[in-house]
Amino acid sequence: MPFGQDGDFSQQHLINRYNSDLANSYGNLVQRVLSFIAKNCKGQIPQPGTFQETDMVLKNMIASLRETLDADLQNMAFHKYAEHIWQVISRANQYIDEQKPWVLKNENPERMKTVLYTLVETIRQIALVTQPLLPKASSSILDQLAVDSHQRNFANLNHCLKPGTSLPEPSAVFPRYYPV
Repeated sequence: MPFGQDGDFSQQHLINRYNSDLANSYGNLVQRVLSFIAKNCKGQIPQPGTFQETDMVLKNMIASLRETLDADLQNMAFHKYAEHIWQVISRANQYIDEQKPWVLKNENPERMKTVLYTLVETIRQIALVTQPLLPKASSSILDQLAVDSHQRNFANLNHCLKPGTSLPEPSAVFPRYYPV
């Protein structure tokens, strides 16, 4: 709901949004990618090959939103800020389903590495820009990506993850919530 305005709030609505947006969409993306890297890339950030146009579109989505996100923050339009980020998360989930790294694993392992690198780099950028909204969760994701604490600000959006970097064992950031 828009910041500073009345909104329709219920505990069930909050739980539904948490499970839908955070657990199913963002959390599942992070868990799928990091678990796949742990199992198929020896727990290291893969070395990408040649990027295709579809890879570059995803990789550049946050950068192309930078001015919009800055304006959203300046205007305290946190709901718009979140909407813009969730467009990237939605596209990343579409990308993983389209690229099918689980199929590429056997058919084209080099392409699989490029797809996984594109995804893990997108997750890093998402974690950087979600820090104002989700500071603890974003920090946990950046920890799982082995991002140095001095490289966790917007100025580092264009810095890329180093292939070959060992990642810690992935863990769920947004477990589904089931009310008692």
